[in-house]
Amino acid sequence: MAKKKKPKLSDADKRYCQEYVIDFDRVRAYMESHPKCKSKASARANATRLMLTNANISPYIHKLLEKQAGRAERSADDIVREMERIGFSDIRNVLKFDSSGVTLRNSQDLRPDVTAAISGISSRDTKEGTSIKLTLHNKVSALENLGKRHNLFPNTTELTGGVTFAQALAKAMKK
Repeated sequence: MAKKKKPKLSDADKRYCQEYVIDFDRVRAYMESHPKCKSKASARANATRLMLTNANISPYIHKLLEKQAGRAERSADDIVREMERIGFSDIRNVLKFDSSGVTLRNSQDLRPDVTAAISGISSRDTKEGTSIKLTLHNKVSALENLGKRHNLFPNTTELTGGVTFAQALAKAMKK
């Protein structure tokens, strides 16, 4: 008994899969990938038929979703890295404190992890000279977000007797 050959994906089928993983709307995805289809009812029927009859559709969609998940994971890592740059920043990496006062370090000498923590720099001429204002991103907020990311702050507080704060509050509100 000969094995049945799986139908290959056409360019339109691949485009359908790429559109489908955007928002999981099979009708919109079908209409985008098959521009001649003008009716939503026809697109719904054809998309359903395509999903059910082409055995290569589902594996291709899963492959696209895995790629998407990998990109999302990298994005999450990038966000955490930026929060760490802000949360663990040290103003002494930007300013020099000595007996003559406070001076800015040469901006060309600052590493990218230092400059990532800078929110803004502005200067203003005064009678005494040039006044420079340096603003860093909010360290407390970045550290708080990192703490949440690493589950350092539990969502519930357990009271005596094994009851969480949320449970105690719900019970009190019923009275």
